Amino acid sequence: MSARSWLLALLMVAVVLSGIGVVYAKYLS
Repeated sequence: MSARSWLLALLMVAVVLSGIGVVYAKYLS
């Protein structure tokens, strides 16, 4: 894998995790 695809994969993971965090916080409150 190239460095660019690694960065893209990390970005997607970060977006998914932050989305899950928002939904999780919404259901907790």
